[in-house]
Amino acid sequence: MKNCSDVLPNQNFIDTAPMRAAYERLTAMTLVMIEQKVGRGFLAHCNKVVKCVRAYIRADWHNTQLDLKLRMLASKAWRERVLKDLGGEAALKRWERHMSNYKVALHLRAMGQPDKSGAPKGTNWRKTPDHIAKELWQIAHAQKCAKAAAHPLIVRDPFRVDDDGLFRLAAVSRFKGTRRSAEEVLATDPFYMERYDYNAMPVAKMTGFNAPVVIYPAEFRAAAKMGVGEEQKPQCCHPDPAFAPQTQAEPMPE
Repeated sequence: MKNCSDVLPNQNFIDTAPMRAAYERLTAMTLVMIEQKVGRGFLAHCNKVVKCVRAYIRADWHNTQLDLKLRMLASKAWRERVLKDLGGEAALKRWERHMSNYKVALHLRAMGQPDKSGAPKGTNWRKTPDHIAKELWQIAHAQKCAKAAAHPLIVRDPFRVDDDGLFRLAAVSRFKGTRRSAEEVLATDPFYMERYDYNAMPVAKMTGFNAPVVIYPAEFRAAAKMGVGEEQKPQCCHPDPAFAPQTQAEPMPE
């Protein structure tokens, strides 16, 4: 089961000044070691430099995403547009319902009581082995044809994002009860092939620096409850002044 939580992540900016100072000190020491031709401990020193650079990149990326999130939540028009793109209030309620179901399943597993809500229901009717083999061949053939016809440059999002591709709702595990295999569902569902649909469109890579900013429903509701109006311009909260929004100069009066 994928670990999910409705607890808001770290909402504080990370001070990158000590990391920057440590990087400058380590690089200066590296030059000294190269000039003095010091071999012992040089590889370990380079590993320290790499770790420092990675920590700085992670901290700066965290600050950049947090600044973008706060600026979006501080703008009423931007916030409402993102919420509409993500599905509106119905999507927030659906997310909360999935999170509550996930907590119930997690509690039942911790107590040693399996959740039987996903167990097969109805009669013990099954298809014949020949029928199952025929439908498995049809599924494999359909997937092969769909992959051959799919355009490699036309991709789809792995999850729902806004129109700009900057924000998404936090992921919630949909695990519920005893999960059955695809072959088991195929064997016990007489209308499985009629509803079968395979999407062969390649999935866009939205990980690492391409990952959108994660938003929680509580953040949308808290920003709306604060009553931030459109007349209030969003301020940059990033500690680096280079990320401050550029203001356009007012036109000269004629």
